[in-house]
Amino acid sequence: MDCREFKTKADFEDYKALFEDAGWKHVCGTLKSIYQYFIPMENSSEDDIFSTKDSAALRYLHLNKKCYANLTFAIVYFFIVFGIYDFNWANMGFLTQGLWEMTGKLFWLAFFFELPFVLLRTAPVAICVGMAIAYAVWGSKAKKIYAQMIEEAK
Repeated sequence: MDCREFKTKADFEDYKALFEDAGWKHVCGTLKSIYQYFIPMENSSEDDIFSTKDSAALRYLHLNKKCYANLTFAIVYFFIVFGIYDFNWANMGFLTQGLWEMTGKLFWLAFFFELPFVLLRTAPVAICVGMAIAYAVWGSKAKKIYAQMIEEAK
């Protein structure tokens, strides 16, 4: 796997040709996608797609930058979405007046009627928090691997 962005189609085609000349077949990834996936060709004797430790480490630096960019986006999105919804923690997102004072069958009918709406209102925030945590973990792991590989290359 390699992380690379391209400005033009010609750059993308040159990139794929470079790897094919080195014995790697491009199997997934497009001009607009960041991640490019390769497999070794049958006649390839190379077991690593990168020729130097520095170029291999650079992959993790790119991954680290993308993860932190996505983390920033997730945090901004969280505050935008959270600001749009007037979420009341005391009512746990339920808007039915007097829901928590109801009892018996009336409570359960009102609760289950409104539950899908509460889930739809809170799902974007929950997904955003999950994404932010995942990107923070992946970004920090990529940074550690990058630092280790640079240290080994010295």
